[in-house]
Amino acid sequence: MYAPLKIIYLLILISCVILGIVCLRNFFTLVGNPWIDLGFLMGAIICGVLSGLFVFKM
Repeated sequence: MYAPLKIIYLLILISCVILGIVCLRNFFTLVGNPWIDLGFLMGAIICGVLSGLFVFKM
């Protein structure tokens, strides 16, 4: 049994939102290297926007 492609992209979108929240939390509480957090945040934003476009266009 396979999942529809829209469900897969929705799960990616939810994962990117959660990753973005965690990265922002780590950035503002000064946990670890801030440049790593900003890099992961940028990746989560780009991935979330691309998957969100696919989810909401279909």
